[in-house]
Amino acid sequence: MAPPPEEPAQPPEHCERNHDRREDHKSGRPIAGSGNQIHGGILLRSVGSRHACRVSDVDWILEQLWAPVVAITAAHEGRANGLISSTAVTASLLPEAPRLAVQLARASLTRELALASGALVVHFLPADDRGLELFRALGFYSGRDGSKLDGVPTQPGTLGTPVLREAVAYAEGRVALTLDADDVTVVLADVVAGARLRDEPFLTIEHVRERLPTKWVEEWELRRERELQDARRFRR
Repeated sequence: MAPPPEEPAQPPEHCERNHDRREDHKSGRPIAGSGNQIHGGILLRSVGSRHACRVSDVDWILEQLWAPVVAITAAHEGRANGLISSTAVTASLLPEAPRLAVQLARASLTRELALASGALVVHFLPADDRGLELFRALGFYSGRDGSKLDGVPTQPGTLGTPVLREAVAYAEGRVALTLDADDVTVVLADVVAGARLRDEPFLTIEHVRERLPTKWVEEWELRRERELQDARRFRR
C-alpha cells in the first residue's frame, strides 16, 4: 500500500470506472469518437483541454478507504493459515447481532480454508516489534509454500480456528454469506466470540511504514507484485 500524496489534490469533478473497454484500458489509447481516455481502469472524462478526473486524486481517495491492519486466520482438516489484510470492517447495524466483512483474495489459501470450514478469526496485532514480526510472518509469504503459523503461539477458538495468543484483540466469525467478485471474495461472517487480550495500542499501517526495515520493504514489494499478478489472472 503506497503512502498518500503529501499534498492531496482537490476531489475530482467526475470520474467513473470503465467495465466495457478493456482493450482500451490495456493500451491506454483514447476511446474512439470521444475525448475520453482510460488510465489504470479509470475513465477520465475530458472537459475542454483537461481531464476532470485525475488518477492521483482517485488513488488518494481509495487509499483512505483501507480498513485497519488485521491478521486473519482460518483452518480446515488439520491445515491452518493466516494473512494480513486491510479490508475487515464491521458489517451490522445491530449490536445484538454483530457481523464483520472481509475481502479475501481468490488465490489465497486462507480464503480456501475459511470457506471450507465456514469460520475465520480477525485479530489486531500489537504495535511493537513482535507485531511487526507477525505482520511479516503472515503477510510476506504464501501459505501454499509452507506453514505460516509454525512457531506462532495459537490456541483453538470457539469454532476451532486458531486464535493468535499474542494479539491485542480478536473476533471469531462464522461465515454467513459470500460474494465472488473477480479477484476477491467478500466474506460476511456472524461474530460468535471475541476478546480484548491486552490494554495496549494495536498495529496500524502508519506504524508499519515508519518502522519496517528496508530489507522487509523489499520483501513486501515482491510479495505485493505476486499478489497483483494473481489478481489480474482472475480479472481476465
